[in-house]
Amino acid sequence: MKRIVLAIALVALFAVPAMAQDVNVDVTASGEFWGTFVAPSGDEGSFFEDYSPFGPSSFFEHPNEYTFATVNGKVGNNLGFTYTYDVSFQETDQAYGSYLPNAGLVNEVRAGKFKLPVGLNEYILSFADGVALLGKVGAFDYNLAMTDSVVDGIPGDSDTAVNLKLNTNMRLARVGATVYHESDRLDLFGVDLATGIGPFGFGGEYNFLNVLDVVNVKEKMLYVYGDYAYTPKTTFFVKYYNVSAVGDTVDGNKIGVAYTVSDNTTLRLMFGNGEVVGRGFEAALKTTF
Repeated sequence: MKRIVLAIALVALFAVPAMAQDVNVDVTASGEFWGTFVAPSGDEGSFFEDYSPFGPSSFFEHPNEYTFATVNGKVGNNLGFTYTYDVSFQETDQAYGSYLPNAGLVNEVRAGKFKLPVGLNEYILSFADGVALLGKVGAFDYNLAMTDSVVDGIPGDSDTAVNLKLNTNMRLARVGATVYHESDRLDLFGVDLATGIGPFGFGGEYNFLNVLDVVNVKEKMLYVYGDYAYTPKTTFFVKYYNVSAVGDTVDGNKIGVAYTVSDNTTLRLMFGNGEVVGRGFEAALKTTF
């Protein structure tokens, strides 16, 4: 409820005065709907016993594929707002206002609840309350955020976290790096890459988590993928996951095909095998709007 009130407040704060001054207000809506017909199950006693058919999870337990709806608004040239409702979990994921100076060094200032970019967000998808600066320094795009703690179940009393995501386009690939820090609780360092050559695409991410003040609790998360666009509508893919923590290592893979039914509908068929991703066949339909 607080998120809904915040979203309404953002609209009222930006849009009402703007309309009174005859300033242009643009509002757009978008989202994704996921329907799963068959899904594998998680392994009892594994890291991912509470398995979601839409992706692995870690300390930041949230699947990376889920049903949601987003409303974006722009007021004049320099103000905006975003509200995202998570239909799958029935909660607000994002509710923030933006100042858009578009000055290069600082292109956007956000305040509210927003998504934290961590690697390719394949393992970790998290939303937090705070402030963020987005912009460009030389060849690097950056997203620097100071937020509330988003990690549950780890000892420590940290109230704030800092997350920095850097991306740069090299000749053959887009390369990124992530640093996340919570004093006395958790450090995360990660690198990621995405590239493509003709019909082939590949990439991945590697994250290292160090849980502070907890003996020998370090987690390493590796994800690599490859795909092949057989036709403009049919893409075959393979994904591999490997997670190591507390002296144990688990892995898993996904192999499948995605078929574009229409401009906004994709059918995905795949087989998952391993503790990270569950075991079994999955059929899912994704619709965007």
